[in-house]
Amino acid sequence: MSTLVANLPPTKVWVHKHALRDYKDQEDQWTLGYWVTVKSIPGRGFYFETYLPEYGALYDKLTIDAFRVWDPD
Repeated sequence: MSTLVANLPPTKVWVHKHALRDYKDQEDQWTLGYWVTVKSIPGRGFYFETYLPEYGALYDKLTIDAFRVWDPD
């Protein structure tokens, strides 16, 4: 299976916490994240590798529905 991995400029995003725990609990809670890379797998949507400073962790293969645009206001 062929994949494409591309680096992204550090982009601030909000990450929904339910995506970090297999979509269990954590309703309406968000944490700050930074996109690092995007991955493309044939027949699937994009996956994002995201750094979460609150946890000091790099989460892999998060789908686009886990994110919201960062708004400094």
